[in-house]
Amino acid sequence: MRVLFTFLVFVYGCVSVSSGRIVHRTVTWFATDKVIDGCTIRIQGVGRVRYRGIVVPQEGILKPGRIAEEAYAFNKRILEGHLVRCEPEVSGVIPANETYVADVFIRWSDTEQRLAAAELLRAGLAILSADYQRSNYPDILKQAEEEARNSKRGFWAEHKR
Repeated sequence: MRVLFTFLVFVYGCVSVSSGRIVHRTVTWFATDKVIDGCTIRIQGVGRVRYRGIVVPQEGILKPGRIAEEAYAFNKRILEGHLVRCEPEVSGVIPANETYVADVFIRWSDTEQRLAAAELLRAGLAILSADYQRSNYPDILKQAEEEARNSKRGFWAEHKR
């Protein structure tokens, strides 16, 4: 009987997962130092970060003007008083004059976080970049742009595609 009990304990031990093996992911939230433009910010302790998957009209990209100014103001407004976290394209140290490209989330409340790029898309103040699928959230970005396009917000009120 003791041999059977030992065998069962051994087999059960081989298939069970110890709670010590569960990996808990730590999320670090940062304060924003400065909004640089409609899709670029400077984050304390991180540096310059550009939102992955979108393009905001600015000098050299599309036609700058009212939309670029609105995107800048909107970006400032949605970040004000909120912390952010990043999921960078490349991990590691980025040289001082370089810019991270990342999916940036805004901590809206203790239970809600929003993808900053999707908020700009939904407002019609940005469009998807050619490589938006490199984002970890391409479906969210695509849906946000569709919503703005269908509602004729911002960029989509002025342009037909």
